[in-house]
Amino acid sequence: MILSIPNRIKFSLFSFVLSSVCYIYGSLFGNVTLEITSTIFLIPSLAFLYFLKSKEKNLAYSLILVFSWIGGLLILSKTFLNSISGVIAFWGVILLLADHILKQLKTPLKKQFKKKKTIYSFLIHSAYLCGILYLLSEHLGSFIYPITFYGICLVGTSFLSTVFWNEQKNKTNMILMFGVNTLVISGSILALKLFEGEITLIQDFFRLFLYIISELFICLYFITSKKSK
Repeated sequence: MILSIPNRIKFSLFSFVLSSVCYIYGSLFGNVTLEITSTIFLIPSLAFLYFLKSKEKNLAYSLILVFSWIGGLLILSKTFLNSISGVIAFWGVILLLADHILKQLKTPLKKQFKKKKTIYSFLIHSAYLCGILYLLSEHLGSFIYPITFYGICLVGTSFLSTVFWNEQKNKTNMILMFGVNTLVISGSILALKLFEGEITLIQDFFRLFLYIISELFICLYFITSKKSK
């Protein structure tokens, strides 16, 4: 039996929610089989939703889905190098998002700094980045420079999303801003986990939950945006 489009959409949403719950539970309580299986289906369920709902397909977001899927699988590895490879895959996600936002801005970024809101946002994001790097500084060792650059890209993309929203205030751009901001927080907690070695169960829960929320919000942005070419 072939499902109708509305039923396919419902199925993709159900698959995403189920995969998300299993992903969080499996990750928190060490159920490796559940964790791996749910990770395999998490991003594809979002991709299914995107291709069903979006009228115009966006190449950048298609690549974001691919990098997110690869990164999610690599981070599951218990070896440090594979986990770092997963972080690099998410680096691709960040760069694609930053490039997309820059293309959507009506006013060049340099001129955006004439606005007080842009300067305040820049200072807040810079303080956040410095705080995270300070917490990690004793544990980074030879990774200090690549992680610093990664952090600049990650937090910089969050900054761009606030600039974008302040320039063009609408619900769609707010969704993107929330999606990127939650991705930044989730990525920060992941960095603490990778380099400090231990985080609390609550911190790990928020890392996983915020990552799922970020993926959903970013997907919803590309579905609803009329200028996401």
